[in-house]
Amino acid sequence: MAKKRRLSWAVMVDGRSIWTLNAVPKRSQYGESLRKFRGDEYRRWDPTRSKLGAGLSRSRQSQYELLPNEGDTCLYLGAGHGTSISHLHDHVCGANNVKGGRIIAVDLSPRCLRDLVHLSTLRPGLVPVLGDARKHAAWGIMVANKVDWLLQDVSQAVSALSEFDLETKNIESFVDLSAIVPGVTVAKNEGYKTVISIRGVGNETNQNAIAAPSVAFHIDGVFIASPFSLLTDFMDIERVEVLRGPQGTLFGQNSTGGAVNVISKKPTTD
Repeated sequence: MAKKRRLSWAVMVDGRSIWTLNAVPKRSQYGESLRKFRGDEYRRWDPTRSKLGAGLSRSRQSQYELLPNEGDTCLYLGAGHGTSISHLHDHVCGANNVKGGRIIAVDLSPRCLRDLVHLSTLRPGLVPVLGDARKHAAWGIMVANKVDWLLQDVSQAVSALSEFDLETKNIESFVDLSAIVPGVTVAKNEGYKTVISIRGVGNETNQNAIAAPSVAFHIDGVFIASPFSLLTDFMDIERVEVLRGPQGTLFGQNSTGGAVNVISKKPTTD
């Protein structure tokens, strides 16, 4: 018999299935299965209908890190019809928003917004917003200065390299990314500076040592402005993400060509 384990107060794993504590009892959102565990009603999180659900199903070692904390303020870009949103609400807000969370759901489609508005009447704490995820200025007034958790469920050209990929493909520094990531060129300039170009857009004023490049570089969510920081080697890295194309909505200025995110391993007791 499969062993049950909890990812949070409202999310439970039973074998290969993931279940969330139903914030609206006796009601399913998209035809998902309902089941009771010890008297409490749960909804099955279908990974074929939800990218976040699929990510939780596949990420055996980092499932806890994918979820926000209960009561967080979350920004969901590309919310769709509310499939993932409903399960996220079970975890972040709970029934009648007992946890005090807030989920700002942004989508461009009026049809999707209609479903989200209906969903918000059943699930307090959900805030539907009609808007283009790429145009933050149009709907940014609905968002707090800083959100606790963000999910981008919209089309985006992204390459992500895990710790296993970095090791097996012998990627030890930024220069090695050129051989494995499409559209990315990393080269040494003047012997001491590293210049990253994504789809031909990079540091157009590389003779100026203090000029800001057109590809944003972040370590653990912190923007690193200096090109000299790219000289570092990849040590104790959990993953490297390369986002191609303008990223101004999520990463602000200096990301015309794209963005590179380096996520470090979290410390352990081992």
